[in-house]
Amino acid sequence: MRQGSKNYNSGKASEKTSRNFLERLGFYKPTSKERKLIVLAFESIDKVVNSRAFDYVDEEVAVFLNDIEELKKNVSQVVLYEAKGASKTRKAKVNNDFRGVGFTLTENEKKNAETLEEQYKFLIYNEKTENFLICPLHHLQIRARIYKTESFFINKGLITDNIKLNSIR
Repeated sequence: MRQGSKNYNSGKASEKTSRNFLERLGFYKPTSKERKLIVLAFESIDKVVNSRAFDYVDEEVAVFLNDIEELKKNVSQVVLYEAKGASKTRKAKVNNDFRGVGFTLTENEKKNAETLEEQYKFLIYNEKTENFLICPLHHLQIRARIYKTESFFINKGLITDNIKLNSIR
């Protein structure tokens, strides 16, 4: 999505509102440095975690996040949360049981969930009603219709000798 576009700016505004809401509920969004230490702590118990495939931890764990030795000692208390939600600006109504809500699950989020099991949860929320619930991956899998998709993020130019810009057929 292009920076400065209407959808990008709307998404960024919603992300900030969501963060404020979730922090009020007692969740903490780790910094990049803290995420690296979380990954190292899980590696110390032979669990490989992707640092970009989770959003929050419990506020109580934040006190350990700047000390790798304390974090390693307390890694069993660390639960990683992936936030999936409906923003206040969502037009479609969200049922109280969240039926009808859809979201994307990345391969890295799925791997984290499978690796950490009960130490990785999904935080499903509705900003409009301030309802939320926390559940593991398997709970979602048995209650959702799952569509297999692939996402493409073009990171190399597409124009080549064989592919021309504005070329008709």
